[in-house]
Amino acid sequence: MKKKKIGVIILLIVLISTITTIMVLASIHSKETDIKDSFYNSVNYDPIKDLLSFTVPKTIPEGYKFYLHISGLRFMGENNPQWAFHVFDEESINYTWEHGKTYNHFECSGGFEYISLNFGLLDKNTKKLLYSYTITVFPTGTKTIEKD
Repeated sequence: MKKKKIGVIILLIVLISTITTIMVLASIHSKETDIKDSFYNSVNYDPIKDLLSFTVPKTIPEGYKFYLHISGLRFMGENNPQWAFHVFDEESINYTWEHGKTYNHFECSGGFEYISLNFGLLDKNTKKLLYSYTITVFPTGTKTIEKD
């Protein structure tokens, strides 16, 4: 009888551990989806104003930093038709994005082929990305998103 009780207790512990793990993973996935959708919806390029804007998510889970790197390919004339560019380098390198802040960047005249916004959550301790996505913005103002 004692062995049966111990077996039931072990089974309950395993079951509770499994349920807890599932709940934690579901919570992380939910936060990932919320951050991804919120950030994607905030990204806008207005071709008339030649203005890129986006808002950094207001809430970032404890233990993580918002990672964002913005780059693209710009047209530079006949002799040098394309040139890679990066914007907001200081914020990108130092992870100093202000939560909830809307950032704006005016593009140089002459146009661009695309702008890429690579973003995700970075673990503060391990410095590894929990996940990352890339939003690609085109000169027409359309955009796409892909998981990296």
